[in-house]
Amino acid sequence: MVMELKVLRSKRFSVLFTFLILMIYFIPSVHAKTITTVKITAMAGVTKIDDDIGISGIVQSSLIVKSSGNKNVRGYLELAAYVTDTVKFDIPRLYIKARFPGFRITAGKNRVSWGEGFLFNAGDIIFEGAGLLRSLSYDVLRTETDWLADIYIPLGLFSFAEGIVLPFPAGSAAPSSSFTVVHWNNARYGGRIVTQLAGIKLEAGGLYTKNTVTPYISFQGHLFADIYSDCSVILPEGAVTAIVDAVKDSLTITAGFMRQISVQAGGIVTVRMETRVMPYGLWTQTETASAGSDPGYGIFLYPELSYAPDTALNFSVRSLISLIDLSGIVFAGTGWNVYQGLDIMVQAGLQFGESGGIWGWNRNGGISCSAGFRYRY
Repeated sequence: MVMELKVLRSKRFSVLFTFLILMIYFIPSVHAKTITTVKITAMAGVTKIDDDIGISGIVQSSLIVKSSGNKNVRGYLELAAYVTDTVKFDIPRLYIKARFPGFRITAGKNRVSWGEGFLFNAGDIIFEGAGLLRSLSYDVLRTETDWLADIYIPLGLFSFAEGIVLPFPAGSAAPSSSFTVVHWNNARYGGRIVTQLAGIKLEAGGLYTKNTVTPYISFQGHLFADIYSDCSVILPEGAVTAIVDAVKDSLTITAGFMRQISVQAGGIVTVRMETRVMPYGLWTQTETASAGSDPGYGIFLYPELSYAPDTALNFSVRSLISLIDLSGIVFAGTGWNVYQGLDIMVQAGLQFGESGGIWGWNRNGGISCSAGFRYRY
């Protein structure tokens, strides 16, 4: 028995030693073919809570490693940490992209962008891109990712087809360290076709989940501004009456436009307006709406105005408005690139509306402000 343990330990040591030698040998060459980026954001702020003031702070960091040097294969890894009174780790993205003659494949954890829209996008049926958000403080508002396998097939100069498989149900936990087996009927399957006609981008597709199909259509064109619109519904299996009721409950239309205007000295003004309409939603105010939650109101607006006088400074004002209860939230922020990679950020939010509105001065978070730094290296 003693001899067997010694042999086993010797084998383990040999394997470990060989692994270290290989790592020392290959790390320089591997490092030369990768690009590594670290981003750290530290913010502190104050927020109105009931009749008092709450203080908060958060540090977010991400390590991004992506491959370079091979135009046909791309690898991407992002590790993230969120530090408040607790520490949380996540892997927002982890995928491989490979290009073959006639098609491209992506496998791993990533985001696919279907439809058109910055905040409201009914075509984003995988990540439910027509829902409300609790914060407008991020540079990119929709960042959800999921485990997927995706195939992209070019069909022409401005046309392509795409198919996708998402093996885990929406909202499910990440796969465990052991090999996870999921019944095929619990997975999600989708596809879309994108083409262009007379300068207008046309898109149609759908997503199949267990007992439901969610089709959508989308278009995007340009007439003095980028104009876009999307429409989606959820169709369940069952009787015609059930399908009709489901269409009424889920029919969602989003639309918007975006225009960039050049001003003197190289500055850029960006104007954006988006709306979400549910024709069969609630068109009268409900007194039971929860703070910041969507009770299914028929219409919301998202206006945005930003100004960048140069590449180092920017100002923005965003708002999310419910026209049914006349409540909303206004967010203003500025960012200043002091040194290469270092940004100073100042942000403020203000809610308005009556006590029964989704937002309102009396709700938690009626007023808030924060400041901090972001550093990339």
